[in-house]
Order: sequence, then C-alpha cells, then structure tokens
Amino acid sequence: MLLPEEKCESRTELNFHQFLRALKQADKTLYNLAVRKINHKNFHLMMAEIGLQKPEVYDEIVKLIKAMEAGETTTRNSPETDVLGRAWEIARDLVKTYDCAQGFLDAPKKIPVTVYLKIPEVVIGLPKEIMAMSNNLARDYDGRRKWTMGFDNRVFVTDLEPAAIEEMRKNPLVEKVVIEPEAHIMMAGEIPTYNPSGVNTDWGVSRINPIFAWAKEIYGQGIKVCVIDTGIKKEHECFWKNGVSVYKGGYNILGGNDNPADDHDHGTYCCSIVAAQHNAIAGSYRGIAPGIELYAVKVMDSKGSGSFANIAAGIDWARTHGMDILSLSVGGPQSSDVLKAACDAAWYAGCLVVASAGNSGPDPNTVDYPAKYASVIAVAAVDVDEIVADFSSRGEEVELSAPGKKITGAWAGFTYSDYVVPGSGNRYMTASGTSAACPHVSAAAALIKNWYPLATNIEIRLWLKDYARDL
Repeated sequence: MLLPEEKCESRTELNFHQFLRALKQADKTLYNLAVRKINHKNFHLMMAEIGLQKPEVYDEIVKLIKAMEAGETTTRNSPETDVLGRAWEIARDLVKTYDCAQGFLDAPKKIPVTVYLKIPEVVIGLPKEIMAMSNNLARDYDGRRKWTMGFDNRVFVTDLEPAAIEEMRKNPLVEKVVIEPEAHIMMAGEIPTYNPSGVNTDWGVSRINPIFAWAKEIYGQGIKVCVIDTGIKKEHECFWKNGVSVYKGGYNILGGNDNPADDHDHGTYCCSIVAAQHNAIAGSYRGIAPGIELYAVKVMDSKGSGSFANIAAGIDWARTHGMDILSLSVGGPQSSDVLKAACDAAWYAGCLVVASAGNSGPDPNTVDYPAKYASVIAVAAVDVDEIVADFSSRGEEVELSAPGKKITGAWAGFTYSDYVVPGSGNRYMTASGTSAACPHVSAAAALIKNWYPLATNIEIRLWLKDYARDL
C-alpha cells in the first residue's frame, strides 16, 4: 500500500525526500543510482525490511544519511569511517542482494529461536562470562543475541537461518535450540457512529465504568502499564495532552533498539484503549486510564506475526523494567516452555499479566497461549449487549470478559485502512476481537492499582473477578 509522505514518517527514522536530499548533497552519482533503483512507494518497505533482517545495516544507513546532511566526511561515533566510501559499499551490496519487488534475494529467512546454554545451574545476575558466551555463540552462527532472560540467564533469544540452527544444536556449549510457536494478533474491523466535533467516549470505555475513579481524579497515576504488541505510534494525538506524552518508553525486541515504532496499527490501537488522553481535541476518543505511565514493547512484525521467543523476551523486558501491568493482545494455539517461564516469572515478580483469550470461538476449549497459563488473566470479548462474541475463544481458563466488538481506538496509518472511522481524518479505527477486550481489563486494573497502591497482583486479580458481573 502506498502511503502519503506524512503517513510514512513513523515507518522509519528517515523519510524518502530527506534520504534523497542527503544523497544529492553528498554525491550526485550515488543520488542518481538511488533515484533509478528506489521510488517513494517502496522506500519505506525496504527500510523496514532492512531494519528487521539487518538491523546493524539499518542503523548504519541512518547514521550515514545524518552525517551527509551535516556535511560530515566521517561519522561522529566512528571517525575512521569514510561516509561516502561506506555508503557506496552498502549501496553496491543492496543492488546485488535486494529487489524492491521481492525483498532480499536468495537469503534464507532467519527464524527467532530460544537457545539454552549447557550450564548446570542458574548464575545470579547477568555475569559477563555468560553474556560473552551468548554473544559469541550468536555471532558464530551469523546471529545476534537479542535478549537474555532475566529469570534464567542460560536462555537467550536470537534469529538464525535454518542451517545455522542445525549447526548450533551440535555445539557442545548448547543444551538445545527451540523454534518457538508462532503467535498472531486477534482483530477484525467494523465501523461505528462518530461525532467529529466533540470528544468521543467509546461504549467499551463507558461499560468499564471508570467514571467513579475519574470523579476522584484517579486516572492511573504512577502505574506502569506495558503493552506488548506491534509497537506504538507515539506521535499520535491521543497520547498527548498539553505537550506531554503518556508514553514513557519501551523496547523493540525485533530490532534490538529503544524505538518500538508501530508499522502495523494493532499496538497503537491497544495502547489507545488503555491510555488515550482526555485532551479535548475535537473528534478524539478518551482512554480508560490516561494518567498511567505507558510503555510499549514491539514483538510482532508489520504483518502482525511473531514468535513466542520474541514475546517471551518482551515479557521479560517488562518484568525487569518494573512494570506493574502487562497487556498482551497476542497469542497462539501451541504452548511454549520459555513463554510459560516468562509469564510465571513476571507473575511471581508482582506483575499482573493480562492476555486476550483468542478469536477461535464459538467452540469450547479454544483459549490461546499465553492466556491459557495460570499466571495470566485470560480475557474473552463481549458485544454491547454483554453477550459473548461468536468469535471469542471459550474455555475454563477464561477469567474475565470485556468489551471487544466494534471498539474504537487510534489508527497508526498502516494495515487497517478499511477500518478507519469516516470523518475522523484518518486518526481512528474501529475493530473487533479479544485483542480489544484485553486492554480494557489492563486499564481497569491500573485504576484499581492507583486507587489502592499497596494492592498486590493477587489482590487486584481477585477484585477484578469478584466485582465483575457474572455473564
């Protein structure tokens, strides 16, 4: 899908015209090569794919372009690097290995895996020896250590080609290499009524009944909520009020950096249900807990797919960074040892872990993982009449149901263009799924935690169940 220039900004740190201006300023021959090979339509897709498959090259391209813009002949962090010389090396390599219509040519796709080191016992902390062993192992097999699990530092996540996985399994330092199950997001779209001249409150937000907390000026202040998903479009108006953003930080597990930019829509949408600001912007929507400290971890790609290895790493990032509530609108039908261990570790550390039950209904016993784990609150979806949605997964693991049909939230500008609310200026979308139900519960838990700061995750979980209406 071709996006207007203003919609492309969040896909990459560079926009297309900035890229061309820098090349033209530095080297007209290199500029002419780029103009022949790349157009506006495929520039951002190319950069996104480079960022996913070759993050070190992506980072280097960004640094080189910024150096060109500043008229520098060497990069600030690497004075020995000749800007133009290195730019030409990357350009020649991309001409040989990348095609705008096909992506990287003849390059086996790397698969996220969980690697277990052959070390008898867990070592406390993150010892340099184990970190060095993990880094070296990943590099030896043309990978990069993306994350080491804080609950067991013998376990790390990396991306490897199929042949490299088989070779690493033979390494005497490795206990096992696990290809984790795939996860998916849970969404379908519908269009609601909309008031473009006023501030909107979605029916789902109203049904959670946060008005009693709002009347006491309880908006989730000081509570850290982490949405683990496709990332966040942090520039969206819904996350800002009086020049201050509710978004406080996060991590991109896929890219191994601190920028969890959403290139799909799903994560931004879920974040907005939790924390869209009460900012009085005409046509905007209010979230349930706008006073929280919002964090986002990107574990799913631009197609809404992801590995349980990356999701487990995202959960562990949230736990080690002191999050109070984890919201996961992702899942899959298979279990995973590392995912269960990550969820259990987060729960025992005091985090409340909330996940969507899945969209595999109406058959019984269809709850997805991680929602199916005992350490996680599984959330089903209901419609405006409080009837369980036909698509919602069912099973004894379902703990709560929440609004999940025709729910409106922020649109990031990518995948769900068919779900955009008419008249909203391409700012909001409406969709259905247990993905939408999950953040309602996460936000409600944040209000309770704000109201009762000393409440444990066990107590909040009991209160949510005990005071919910029995459907």
